Amino acid sequence: MASHEGGVTVYRQLEVVDRARYLGIYYGPNTTFVSCTKELFKVGQRVMYVLIHKLSRQGLLLPRIGLKCFDAQIRSILSYGVQVWGPERLLEVLRAEDTAGCGCFEKALKDPMVTLQQSFLRALAGVKVAPNNLLFREFDQYPLQVFWAKLVFRFWTE
Repeated sequence: MASHEGGVTVYRQLEVVDRARYLGIYYGPNTTFVSCTKELFKVGQRVMYVLIHKLSRQGLLLPRIGLKCFDAQIRSILSYGVQVWGPERLLEVLRAEDTAGCGCFEKALKDPMVTLQQSFLRALAGVKVAPNNLLFREFDQYPLQVFWAKLVFRFWTE
């Protein structure tokens, strides 16, 4: 790599790295695209807690407003780059090698990002414990994988 300092060209050796980050997604020979989801989860979690705090402080922790805010802010963060890392993540849910005999819905609920979605729905409902099926049905929501699948299919079929 060359840089110009005081009219003199200085050559420096490029650093060798295992992975590179471009637009928030990691690339590299030993790196899966799914590796970026850990960072997306952390950012989404921080935003979720800030959003819940702001909505409750303003007295706006109402289902309709809360769900619109979740979709606009948190879901968009958790879905960033899903067209690239999503197929691998969706295959985890659809694999038939599950030994516990649980279906796709139960597998989807084990995803940390969906756990974050459940936490938000619980905060919106004002309960600490509620059956997952009830939470999603009450708010007419689906696990994030359904939204991700729509984005992935739309991207790869066009």
